[in-house]
Amino acid sequence: MIHSFTWGKFAGLILVVGLAAVLVATANKQVFPESYWIANGMLIITFSVAAIFSVASGFAALHVKKYILIVLVVLSVTLAGNLALHWVVARAFSGVRQVVSARHIEEDRADERVKNRTEQTKELLGAQKELVQADTKNKQMDAIRYDSARRAGVAPAQRKSQSTAPGMTMLPLPEIEPAASAAGPPTAPASWRSVEEVLAYFLPWLMGFAIADLLISVGGFGVCAMLWEWEKNPSPI
Repeated sequence: MIHSFTWGKFAGLILVVGLAAVLVATANKQVFPESYWIANGMLIITFSVAAIFSVASGFAALHVKKYILIVLVVLSVTLAGNLALHWVVARAFSGVRQVVSARHIEEDRADERVKNRTEQTKELLGAQKELVQADTKNKQMDAIRYDSARRAGVAPAQRKSQSTAPGMTMLPLPEIEPAASAAGPPTAPASWRSVEEVLAYFLPWLMGFAIADLLISVGGFGVCAMLWEWEKNPSPI
C-alpha cells in the first residue's frame, strides 16, 4: 500500500523554501534599503510557485511530475545559495562594524591621553612661571642688598647664580603623544573598510541570485503550464 507523503512535502516547503525566503526577506531590508520591497515581492513569487508545484505535483502526469521536481530542486538550491550569500554579507557587515567600533574606541582613548597630557603641560607651565617670578624677585632683592651694602661701604656678599640655585631647575615638559599609536588600531581588510564597500563588492552576486530565483520561478511555471497533463487517477506522493 502506498501512503501519502503530503506532510513531508508541506514540511519541506515550509523549512526549505518558506524559512529561507523569510530569512532572505529580512536581510534584504539591510542590503537593499531603498528597494527591499521589490526584492521581497520577488521572494513571494518564488515561494508561491514552489507552493503550487508542491501541491500540484501529486496530480500531474508522470513526465510533468518529474519536471516539477527538477524545477523545485533547482529553485531550492538557488534560494539556499541566496540565503548563504546573505549570511556571508551579514558576517562581513558585522566584522567591519566591530573594526570601526574598535577604531573609534582607540581614537577616543588617544584623545583622552592627549587631553590629559595637555592639562599636565599647562600645570607644569604654571609652576615654571611661578619659579621664574620667584627667581626674578630674589634677584631684585639681591640687587637692593648689594646696592645698600655698596653705599654703606661694606663689602657685599658674593651672589650666587640664581640659575643654579636649588629649587630653580626648570621642570621638564611631557611629550604629547600623537592621536594614534605607532601600531594603530585594528583595521579592516584593504578592500573592506566600510559597510558601503562590502555592499559594493557583493552587490552583483546578491542581485544575480535574486534575479535567478525570479527567472527560475517564472520560467519554470510558464513551461510547466504549457506541458501540464493531469492523471485521471493520480496517486499522491
